Amino acid sequence: MGEADTAVQITTEIEADQSVDLIINLSLNLPNSAAPAKQRLVEIVFPDPNVQQLARERFRQYREKMYNINTIKLDKL
Repeated sequence: MGEADTAVQITTEIEADQSVDLIINLSLNLPNSAAPAKQRLVEIVFPDPNVQQLARERFRQYREKMYNINTIKLDKL
């Protein structure tokens, strides 16, 4: 199975020529700058004030990079 056939790829870097439909960012940092705004990106933000502050900073950076942002708030389980 080649890289083009890979359903899931776990990585810390996204190459500029990679065709990726969905990025799930589990880091406290932005994904590699090579990730274009046309890709879908998901982040899960936990109800911790420090984590939320970092998420707000990433939110501003995503907006500056012209990502189309949708926020979904989940109720506590």
